[in-house]
Amino acid sequence: MVHAHTLKKTKHNLNFIWLVLLCLACNLLIPSPSSSPPPDTATVVPSFTPLPTARPTPVSTQTPAPPTATPFPTPTPLPQGPGLELEGVHFFPWPLYAGDWVSVDVDPRLPENVGGPLTLTWTLADGAILTMPVDLVGLDERLQARFYWAWRLPETTVAIPFTFTLLLPPTVSDPDPTDNTLTLSITPLPAATRPLPERLAHWEQTQLSGVHLHYLTGSAAERDLPAITAIVEAACADTTARFGVSAETLDIYLLDRVIGQGGYASWEWVAVSYTDRQYTPINLGMVLRHELTHRLDTALGCQMAPPVVREGLAVYMAGGHYWAGPLARDAAALRASAYYIPLTQLTEDFYAQQHEVSYREAGALITYLVERHGWAGLETFCRAPAPDETDAEAWLNVALRALGEPDWPTFARQWEAWLDTQPMQPQDLTRLEIELRLMETLRAYQLAYDFGAHFLEGILFNPQAGARLNITADFVRRPRAAEPVTLELLLVMVGEAVNGDALETADALLTTVENVLAHGFPQTGLAADGRAIVAAALAQGYEPYRLTARLDGSYEVEVLEYAAWPARRVLLATPTGALWTLTPLPRGD
Repeated sequence: MVHAHTLKKTKHNLNFIWLVLLCLACNLLIPSPSSSPPPDTATVVPSFTPLPTARPTPVSTQTPAPPTATPFPTPTPLPQGPGLELEGVHFFPWPLYAGDWVSVDVDPRLPENVGGPLTLTWTLADGAILTMPVDLVGLDERLQARFYWAWRLPETTVAIPFTFTLLLPPTVSDPDPTDNTLTLSITPLPAATRPLPERLAHWEQTQLSGVHLHYLTGSAAERDLPAITAIVEAACADTTARFGVSAETLDIYLLDRVIGQGGYASWEWVAVSYTDRQYTPINLGMVLRHELTHRLDTALGCQMAPPVVREGLAVYMAGGHYWAGPLARDAAALRASAYYIPLTQLTEDFYAQQHEVSYREAGALITYLVERHGWAGLETFCRAPAPDETDAEAWLNVALRALGEPDWPTFARQWEAWLDTQPMQPQDLTRLEIELRLMETLRAYQLAYDFGAHFLEGILFNPQAGARLNITADFVRRPRAAEPVTLELLLVMVGEAVNGDALETADALLTTVENVLAHGFPQTGLAADGRAIVAAALAQGYEPYRLTARLDGSYEVEVLEYAAWPARRVLLATPTGALWTLTPLPRGD
């Protein structure tokens, strides 16, 4: 019998396959179907029950009450045996419209010591059965099953019944096998009611020097293509020159929604979020340099290095993580804080650590190596270990010996001593704390309102396969109701305050968002104003992407105009009693 903890060890090296934005790696490479998505390839995400306002909940044929969720779920004790639960099933994209290609994540309830192999089946309405293994997939390596672009919804708006069944080997004890089957029904929305941006979206591409730049029609990327082209060309030129490689053809996909922290990559392509309401604090040039590094680091022999090296190199090449700045100083601030993670701990389970802390410390590690041994020394470091070395600490010990350095634990202590010599100001730690809070709050928002966007919980869909199959929904569909749009606008405001070093303002804005996520929207104040203004704008055919408070109590609202999507307008929102009046400002003002 193979237990979960044993399976986890065998999966260790698969963390090197996927490389994700300022991001992360998935444990299985996403499939690239040639004509139709295969029903037998899957990866998985962990479970979370979103707020009812964020996504309709699949209804059981036994008509259970819809699950209640908050952005910060409280774990409940597991029953003794394995089984399936409603809140463990997640459909992508969401909501579902007739004709969508559907992906499903199923997170079974499994006791800690359950053994394998485990299998999960999905019985469709016509009796067809799709089968997936329950395997260790995702950065947190939970036992889950994923049906990836497994079935296309028919052109219907009637309820469609599904049945999921967990199949256990006879060696697994199960005191109540009746809950190993879960029946749901989903009622797709009419395809004609999809938001206008989705109906306009088709994959197109333009050829640059050494780059295929892919974008979606009707998107911000198509509108801003000339400016984007200049940024892409500069990032590619810088990165290829630094790695000393010729400009081989790279495929870059611009996504019209936020996924994860803003981008992800494989060895074949790079995907980057580019949208007007960009609530993640990313810079397109930095993200591209980060992800292109993952695409090109084979030139240094770093492609099989542990994540602390690969992600550190990407952060180093980007000049920072989200925000540009001295990596050594950032890590020194972390070292002086309660957030610090010992470098040796990052070798054990890099992606399970706090994201921003692990990436910044990894960037400072590469800074230290290059400062001591130069770029050529970094290449020596990466090429020294055997290609099949999968133990992270063993890999690092071999690499360090090639540079005449001590073993990894001793080297890590020397690195800490180096950090302690770095100049640091008190405001560095204050800013660091605000930045970490912003990213954690951003991810809490995603869990509550845009589950598929979360870097651990959602799916990092393969845009190359999506373009080949003309699948666009997973790269466009996002929350467009007043509450999530308002929260995204507030997150944009936080990011702008941080960029402007207005840390007190950023702190107050973050507190506003945190309170909404914990307790709902208030009746007064900035969040209440924002929700009312957004609701009014949506009702009048506009979608806001930026909100700016004015001293007189009014707001400037930058919006996209549905009648001329994605044209931009600026509205003036002024209070009129309990209502808000929206007045378009003259174009150019």
